[in-house]
Amino acid sequence: MGFAGPTWLDGDNIIEGQVFLNGAYLDGNSSNGEVSQAEFEAVISHELGHFNNLDHAQINGFKYEAGLAPATSVETMFPVLLTVEQRFPAKDDEVALSLLYPTSSFASTTGTITGTIFNLTPGGKMAFTGANVIARNIADPWNDAVSQVSGVTKIPAGVYTLSGLTPGANYTVEIQSIDPSFTQGSSVGPLDPPIPLPGPSEFYNGSNEESTDPPDNPNDYTTIKVSAGVVVSGVDILINTGIPQPGPTPTLVHTATPKPPSGATPTPTVTPREAGPFFHLPRKVLRTKAISR
Repeated sequence: MGFAGPTWLDGDNIIEGQVFLNGAYLDGNSSNGEVSQAEFEAVISHELGHFNNLDHAQINGFKYEAGLAPATSVETMFPVLLTVEQRFPAKDDEVALSLLYPTSSFASTTGTITGTIFNLTPGGKMAFTGANVIARNIADPWNDAVSQVSGVTKIPAGVYTLSGLTPGANYTVEIQSIDPSFTQGSSVGPLDPPIPLPGPSEFYNGSNEESTDPPDNPNDYTTIKVSAGVVVSGVDILINTGIPQPGPTPTLVHTATPKPPSGATPTPTVTPREAGPFFHLPRKVLRTKAISR
């Protein structure tokens, strides 16, 4: 139906952009495909988002298709046209625009959560780029939700920042895979094709944040309260791969062993052994397939 984007830059400033729209969808000829005027207006809003340098987003589109989220919460920048309500920007669209073109009070009047997504591998803990990270206000989880793909700038890897949050609200932070159908012109984030999470979708779980279940049940969460002008940092998520983290290496302390008296029977020394780790295999993730543009 259309495509758009910046075409000429001067440093960080967009000097020129373009928007292409396919008017055949409004020519009254059903043989070449028709949409309503309201649907085409949603396409215009979406492409103008790209014109202003917005990326695609994945927050409530699939939730709406599953009958969970209201149509009014579907982000304009979701890669698929689902509802005429995408004519109007959702919270994530507004925050993305505000980050690119902020008012002087944006940072001081909203909250921010930041952290890093990690993947525990047999070779050690590594930052993971390509996870879709979403913050949801538990009092209004569909309408007050923002997202960013971890490592969106690629350097540093795995880092995410969720801005524009409502002061005083409590948020969950969750990670999920980008849908594998979102590639090329419908891609989300810096990777094309997207890389699936090596574990299930899950929430940040505070002190229980781990790479195994237990103690880190992917459905358990710890909420984070945000304040105006304050950045809550260190909200790191360790993907639940089922690979246990290694315990601390014990420090060996050499001590002198007293010599038993002549004729005495030495007492055997009992060396305590640490029990092996217990963990579950990662759960399978069911994802809705979508037809992208």
